[in-house]
Amino acid sequence: MVHFNIAPQMNYDHPEVDNPPCQHAFILVGLERIYGVHMTQYHCEKHKYQLILHIDLPEEARAEYLRQRDLYPDDTFILCNRIEDKCSIPSLGGFERTSFTGAIYRGFRPPPDPEPEGWFPWNDKETLPVIDKIEVTVKRVVLWRPFVHHEPAPDTASYFMWGHREPGFGHMHEAHMTNLQTAQLLTGPHEPPLYGLDQDHVMSLAEAPQWVSGEMLNAGIVVSVPSIPRTEPDPRDPHRSRTRLLPEPPFSKGDTFAVMYRGIQPPRHVRAGPTFLWASVVCNSPALVPVTPDMSMIISPMPEKYWL
Repeated sequence: MVHFNIAPQMNYDHPEVDNPPCQHAFILVGLERIYGVHMTQYHCEKHKYQLILHIDLPEEARAEYLRQRDLYPDDTFILCNRIEDKCSIPSLGGFERTSFTGAIYRGFRPPPDPEPEGWFPWNDKETLPVIDKIEVTVKRVVLWRPFVHHEPAPDTASYFMWGHREPGFGHMHEAHMTNLQTAQLLTGPHEPPLYGLDQDHVMSLAEAPQWVSGEMLNAGIVVSVPSIPRTEPDPRDPHRSRTRLLPEPPFSKGDTFAVMYRGIQPPRHVRAGPTFLWASVVCNSPALVPVTPDMSMIISPMPEKYWL
C-alpha cells in the first residue's frame, strides 16, 4: 500500500438543492457478488453520500475482473462511470438509473503537481483502465445514506456490515465493512464551512461471521467497534473533547477484533480481510488537509503500465 497526501481541492457545492451529474468512483469488493462502495466527500454536494450498490457486469468483463482480483487480492479496484455517461448519486440511490457505462481501474496514480482544479484521478488523459467501456447494471441499492452536518462523532466508530452467506456445500460466504462516516460542521455561522473529521474506510472480512444470519447479512447490519475511539480530550480545554483522526487502519489483515451489534453487549468477533481504502484527505474539507495532523490516504498504487 502507498501513503501520500492530496492537494486541497475547491468546494463544488451547487447553490440549489440539486445534484448535477458527474463522474464517481466506487471501491469494488466481493467475488460471487460484486459491490461498489462510493468514495465520499463531505464538502461537495455531488459526493455527500454513502452508497453501496450490488452490481452486475457483462460476462467477459466479470470473468476478467475475477481473474484480476485472484491475481491481486489485496489491491484496490475502482469502478468509475465514463465521462460521456455522467450520473448523479441520487439517481443511483433512488434507483432511477439502473445502469451506466463504466470502466474498472487498478490502484491510484498520484495527482500531477500542481493539481488541476476539478482533477478526477481516473481520467482518459493520464490512466488506462483494466476493463473499459462496460455496461454496469445496478441490481440493488444496499445502502443509501445522505450526510447531515449537525451530528457529532460517536464515542467509538460505527460500521455497516453486509455480504451474503448461503446454505449448501461449496457456496461462497463473504462479508464486508465500511464505517458510517460523520460529516460534522466544524465552523460557526460567520465562517467558511469546514466539514469532518473522519475517514473513509472500505474493507472485506476474512469470512462471513457465523453469528449473523444470511438474511440479516444480505440486508446489512450496524455494529460499533469499541477498539476505535472517535473522540479524545482536547489538549486546549480539559473539559472538552475533539474528534480523533487516525493515520492508518487500527487492524491489519488477519486480525481478530470485537464488534457490538447495534452498539450494545455482548461483543462478537470478526476477522479482518484486506483494507482497500483508508482515506481522510479526500472526504474532509480541503482546507483541513494542510493544518490537520494524521491525515492520510492508504490505497494500492496504480502499476506504471496503466500510466499514460
